[in-house]
Amino acid sequence: MQQDNPHSPWPGEPFPPPIPFRYILYGLFFYPRLALVMTKIHGYWKSSLATALAIALVGASVKSYLTFGQAKEDFRNLAQLVATTLGTVTVKDNEISWEVQTGPKTANDGTWRIDVLEEGDDFPRNQIEHGACDKGIVVTKNGIDAWMRIPETGRIFPRRLLTPAIIASIFKSSSTDEPLEISQEQMKLLPNLLAPVIATGTILFHFPIYIQPVLFCSFLFIIITQLFRRDPTASFRGLLSSAICSCIPPCLLAIIFDQFTFHTVDYHTLFVILFFAYLIIILYDRSIVVRRVPPPEP
Repeated sequence: MQQDNPHSPWPGEPFPPPIPFRYILYGLFFYPRLALVMTKIHGYWKSSLATALAIALVGASVKSYLTFGQAKEDFRNLAQLVATTLGTVTVKDNEISWEVQTGPKTANDGTWRIDVLEEGDDFPRNQIEHGACDKGIVVTKNGIDAWMRIPETGRIFPRRLLTPAIIASIFKSSSTDEPLEISQEQMKLLPNLLAPVIATGTILFHFPIYIQPVLFCSFLFIIITQLFRRDPTASFRGLLSSAICSCIPPCLLAIIFDQFTFHTVDYHTLFVILFFAYLIIILYDRSIVVRRVPPPEP
């Protein structure tokens, strides 16, 4: 049974009936204000969120496909640098050892930095923070850690990349208790052995980059709506649906541009510009005129 809504954009009429979400998606691009009103009334928040996640995932997959060659080449250069620095690597008793152990080693090729630390050596945080390379690895007997540095802030994000058990499994060793020797030539084959991992890692790297501004701007949309255009009849589910839907067109367009403008425009900057431009379009859209019904006379 349909209800009468005194705050409905259709004065004196009941709520409009729900329509398939695919029509909402069409409306977001051609009738944005009408589409957002429909989402606020009926609350398609699950479909909206699933669509945004799907767009981000597909965008990350396409980005991974386009950048896979470069990522694999970077990893090949890293593997060659590691092989040259460490020599023959031995995995035994769940620990890593290398051919020549003469104290700490540092090497870089202008892109990657490698630090080889013996037991008791301190992590070279100061040198990494002020060094020329923005990414690199740290090799210890317990594993290999990768790190990236944000140039603007100097913050370092380390992550465990390979453990002795993972290294042994890559080179088909059933146990890390038996010595496993990895030559320089075998080390250089790592990019081919880890190709699926590189592709998956690239997807997992770009997916949060694409979805983060959607979540942030959805929250911002709800705050702005509640502060400046509060609707007492709107449910949180409806507001959430409208907020996510308002981010879908900017997200899709920003991802499309990001696929072909390498390092030209930052994705987050482009998304924010398109998001606020979309809000302006909604304000001037005349596909529906929202007005309130005056209260009935006593």
